[in-house]
Amino acid sequence: MNADTLIVRKKQLGKLQKQLGRELAMGKYRDSAKIIELKKEIKNKKLEIGDITKRMIMQIDAE
Repeated sequence: MNADTLIVRKKQLGKLQKQLGRELAMGKYRDSAKIIELKKEIKNKKLEIGDITKRMIMQIDAE
């Protein structure tokens, strides 16, 4: 893993969070299923970022 992968994942996370914010701002016209799906995707991205970060730290400690 390298920093480029981490940066890409963080950008993807930011886009998902913006989508969620737009969906939540729609008020009574919002799509509940889409909101739940976006929340799951955000959670998965955060877990992925955490794994990448752990691997990068392990690489540093191994050196």
